[in-house]
Amino acid sequence: MDGIAQSVSLLCRGEATQLQSWLRTGRGRLALSLGCIVVGGAIYGFTVGILRSPVQASYAAIKFPVLIFATVLCNGLLNAMLGTLLGVRLSLSESLRAILMSYAIACVFLASLAPVFFFHVWNWSSGGAGNSFFYWKLFHIGIIALAGTIGNVRLWQLLVSVAGRLKARFVLLAWLGANLFLGCQLSWILRPFFGNPNIEVAFLRDDALDRSFYEDVWVILQGLWTQLDASY
Repeated sequence: MDGIAQSVSLLCRGEATQLQSWLRTGRGRLALSLGCIVVGGAIYGFTVGILRSPVQASYAAIKFPVLIFATVLCNGLLNAMLGTLLGVRLSLSESLRAILMSYAIACVFLASLAPVFFFHVWNWSSGGAGNSFFYWKLFHIGIIALAGTIGNVRLWQLLVSVAGRLKARFVLLAWLGANLFLGCQLSWILRPFFGNPNIEVAFLRDDALDRSFYEDVWVILQGLWTQLDASY
């Protein structure tokens, strides 16, 4: 256990000299990244679904790691191509390992905040606020985006050591944009994670391919803005 804790700590620190070898060798290191995503993602998924019900929380605990892996698989080839075009010499397998490391860091970050999120849920639900779900949803959309950004930025030193500061900056921005864009839309297809209190609990929605993640966020923002404007 101490060895695993030390490896997770090393990964989260993002030290380039240590992580370069992670790109090329070590099944154990790959397994560590996968384990962080599965365990950390499940813990976080449970916290976002518990506002609705324990059943929804269990569904979200299963689906959140699946969402991460689906994003990695769909974006793996694209990120490798972007890296090559921008002058970073990483093979497809090395790009996949790098992306997995970034998501592992993100999931560790999210899981570490689980007690705070549970406390948040307890206070919102006990307060009985009618719009708790929508505030909760927007709050966690921001948290997930922050975690994904942190996971990618922690690999900054590694990318600099591989390609230099200028190329690393362009690659980092390209990876961030691609991962966030696709990850958001995949989360819409795999919904519900949060579980709308006005809709029956389900593992997947029948209308999974209708509309988009960005349209849904815009509708929520409009509704909250209208409510805020009416209160003044």
